[in-house]
Amino acid sequence: LHFEDMIATYDGLYTTSDYFMELSKNNVPFNDTLMGKVFELNNGINFQYNSGPYEALKSSGIDKISNDTIRNAIINLFDFELPILGNNIESITRNHAKNIDAMLELFGDRYIDDSKGTNFVSWSNVPRDL
Repeated sequence: LHFEDMIATYDGLYTTSDYFMELSKNNVPFNDTLMGKVFELNNGINFQYNSGPYEALKSSGIDKISNDTIRNAIINLFDFELPILGNNIESITRNHAKNIDAMLELFGDRYIDDSKGTNFVSWSNVPRDL
């Protein structure tokens, strides 16, 4: 688990989202300098952890860990904390995706939805005279 990387990624997403919200509030027209920022919004987090060693420990007898505090901390981490974190990240990602789709629609004909779940802004549709 690289929590520091995950936190940094979400911080970047929030910063970029705030940037676009301010542009929207101020009715700033789309221009080519915004294109790089659009792609920053496509960052996401794939939350994974390997519970294999924990499952092996459980099946062989978690009571092999004699220290109650350590044993309970391991159980709490893998049975409760990590699944809750995973669910929270999924929820945040789902909401983020909806917000990004709504924001990209503001780009009008420069926005492409290829009906395969891949949404992007096409460089070819950006007016060259911006």
